[in-house]
Amino acid sequence: MSVQLEALADEVFGAAAAQGRAGGESLRRPFGEIVWNRTYPDLFFLNGIENLVAPDWEAADLERVVQEAIPQATTYRASSRDPATISALNPRLIAASYTSETRVAMVQVSIPSTPSPASGVGYKIVPVGTDASWTAFQGLIHDDTQEHGWTGPMEAQLIALYRWRAANTPHHFYLAESGTQPIGYVGLLQHGTSAYLHGLYTHPSARRRGAGAALTLAMSAEARALGCERLSLQCTRESSLPAYYSRLGFRAVGEKQIWTRPVQFLPPLGEGRVGA
Repeated sequence: MSVQLEALADEVFGAAAAQGRAGGESLRRPFGEIVWNRTYPDLFFLNGIENLVAPDWEAADLERVVQEAIPQATTYRASSRDPATISALNPRLIAASYTSETRVAMVQVSIPSTPSPASGVGYKIVPVGTDASWTAFQGLIHDDTQEHGWTGPMEAQLIALYRWRAANTPHHFYLAESGTQPIGYVGLLQHGTSAYLHGLYTHPSARRRGAGAALTLAMSAEARALGCERLSLQCTRESSLPAYYSRLGFRAVGEKQIWTRPVQFLPPLGEGRVGA
């Protein structure tokens, strides 16, 4: 990877890390940074080990560190951009029933000049700020978390986190409306000279109609209005999202690996469990 791409990847993942660190606590250790947030213990993405460099670790080492530093954690979570750590640790954690996900950092390098039918022409993009818009926003968060199987406490903590971020950090949230119906949302964090897009969601009834593209392209304009030089995001490599965002002018600039597993984990039958 070139020095320039590496610097852009640092910027993207740095914005994501700053977002996760805000309002929480962190501890730098030789193997990486332990981060946690006591206010939102069920939000797994706020608790874990960031930028892990530990190619000799086993799953038990990761779990011991998390248990000692974050006893309230409900999920074992670690991330790494170190090639040696990823190469050595990934198969060990997969064997220990961890989910392994590759995240792609992307930066918008161009804006489509000719809107396609799926570019979201006709949607209204509005900031979340009034009581009515927060109510609509929370309704969509409920739909989003239900779709992904989140628990009630996770949903409540996510809403509280978003309200805290809106009040205490350079964070902005936006709704997409079709007529008077809210059908999607997105978050935007101003981080230095860049704007970090995250949490893009469209209601199932409105998918494949351009609402997501409308929100994304609107954030390009919002980023410029905030004085930012770039719009960035991260997404899962093993999905259709990198190609989707490429069509909206984004380019991949780097990758990181994320591993997760619930603390209260029951291994599959045949791996330590007795079936009925």
